Amino acid sequence: MPRLPLEDFSEPPMRESEAPDRRQLDYANALFTRKLYDLAIPEYQKYLDDYRGYAGRANAYFSLGECYRNLKRPSSARTNFQKVLSDYGDGEFAGPSAYALAEMAFTEKDYAGALLLFHRAAAKKRKPVIFIWRLPRLEIRIPIARMHDGQRHLFSLGGEEKSMRLSNTKRFRTKRKSQL
Repeated sequence: MPRLPLEDFSEPPMRESEAPDRRQLDYANALFTRKLYDLAIPEYQKYLDDYRGYAGRANAYFSLGECYRNLKRPSSARTNFQKVLSDYGDGEFAGPSAYALAEMAFTEKDYAGALLLFHRAAAKKRKPVIFIWRLPRLEIRIPIARMHDGQRHLFSLGGEEKSMRLSNTKRFRTKRKSQL
């Protein structure tokens, strides 16, 4: 495998017009873009430790969550995505963080929690979102932007169509299509 020159992974040259906080975040983002997640984590952490109160913190927490998720460390990923939602819930990274948490909840078979998080993610989007999840015997299609209390969502299980309804108590009820 050919080796990349060392300068490809070193810190970008200092620019007079660029602030140190921006350089640090850009460097961490560059490592992330190259999928060097294990190297990006300490750089994001350094940004968070050194630049409290700066505008890029939501980006850093979200990207940290993505790094941990890609490295199969779901607990750390969840912590960082949740930090974005709790501290920067109105920011641009809130929707993607909610979506990432929803995917994780769905993978862990917490369908009710996933549905609520998908709904929160869709509320931050301008375009309608359709979530499609395929498993060997299960396919779920959910138009997330249209999820309201009592609305039904179709899915198939082993070739048999069923419906899921979000009730007032936020629990799922499933019924066979013949019962609808």
